Amino acid sequence: MQLTYNNETIQVHIIRSKRKTVCLSVNKDGSVTVKAPLRYPTDKEIADFVEQKIDWIIKQRDIQQDREDMRLVRRFETDYSFPYLGGERLVEMQKGKKNQFSYENGKIIIKTPYHDALETDYESEDNKAAIEKLQKDLKKWYKKQASAYITKRVDYYKDIVGVTVNSVSIKSRKSQWGSCDSNGDITFSWRLVMARPEAIDYVVIHELCHRKHMDHSREFWNEVQKYMPDFKKQKQWLEENSVNLNIE
Repeated sequence: MQLTYNNETIQVHIIRSKRKTVCLSVNKDGSVTVKAPLRYPTDKEIADFVEQKIDWIIKQRDIQQDREDMRLVRRFETDYSFPYLGGERLVEMQKGKKNQFSYENGKIIIKTPYHDALETDYESEDNKAAIEKLQKDLKKWYKKQASAYITKRVDYYKDIVGVTVNSVSIKSRKSQWGSCDSNGDITFSWRLVMARPEAIDYVVIHELCHRKHMDHSREFWNEVQKYMPDFKKQKQWLEENSVNLNIE
């Protein structure tokens, strides 16, 4: 579906599923996604709904562009930085026989056989494969750290919330920080370990509360607030800082 506003075409993607409410969101590319129940409302009614929200959509696009303008440059060079547990951690590049990563004294230490080549001419064509390999291996390191840290937070909060969990897994999710199904299988994005601890706890509590309410009803949010009174603050922090919770 397409809508026109001020001579600009806006793509609208409609996703129907077994849900009760209509949810509208603005994507990074400026398109709009509408999640709706299987049969009602109709596509025409959804189009009318989106048109009514056009001022809000434009405002959200402007906010996203402002955040995109704040995106930090990531490079595998000493004194650049990568995010970890809520802070921008300076990188220290060292020579090594293979790609290895560690977090020591507030820095991310990267040992790599590509050290000399990257320090000499980072932008060269020959270094593209090296950078891609470093990004791939760094992602694996983040996943390992995320698994260890987040699993501990789930173990801590599940008893407080009073629910059971079947499994915890770490995956590559770009549009979701976490998800929980009816079987108690909870999945988190590996990028979450880049966020500050309070925000990580918010996402953990959020997913655990879905073990009681598999929706985003008022009862659900009341449950979240019971265990994290300032959850709105943490939710907003994630929205505002997500653009820099990346390794590219």
